[in-house]
Amino acid sequence: MTNEAKEKWNGILALAIGVALIPALWAVLTPYIKISAGPIALISASIFFAYGGKVKPIKAALGYMMGLVAGILAVLMILNLPFSDDINLFLTLVVVPGVSVILALSVCSSFTDLSTWLGGMAITVLVMIMAMQAGMPGEISAWGNIILSLAVNMLAGVYVIGVLMMKIVGFIEKLLNKKQKIDRAIDVAR
Repeated sequence: MTNEAKEKWNGILALAIGVALIPALWAVLTPYIKISAGPIALISASIFFAYGGKVKPIKAALGYMMGLVAGILAVLMILNLPFSDDINLFLTLVVVPGVSVILALSVCSSFTDLSTWLGGMAITVLVMIMAMQAGMPGEISAWGNIILSLAVNMLAGVYVIGVLMMKIVGFIEKLLNKKQKIDRAIDVAR
């Protein structure tokens, strides 16, 4: 195997270790800090990573928080518009994402990211609707714990699984490449 191939393999191995460990640790940790929906962090990290780390974490995080607000507004619209369920859903899914795109790409473009905004909105709507179908009351006063869990997990997706994991992956990759260089030096010395 060439040195370039070995370095590429080291990068793959380091990323595999990071992806295997960090989300699993987060999923195990979340119940102990009274946060539910731990897998939301992995979904949020996946959207964050789709850019290859080119979006600033703060923009991604603020995009998720704006998406969380948009998702809550969408659920309130679905529940409270005076039309049939289908019309309420259709109007909400036209208005909220459309306004979100306009805001994210104009007024809020300097501090948010559109993909995390829309991802945060979709995650919020999905989780909230599923929670209500499972028995959570439809009044906003009953939503505090799930909103907090969503926010914490979205932020963890960016900062714990995203930023921290990439730093750990970089460190592991350096260690693997350093070992490879030491092995080469030993081979040359023989």
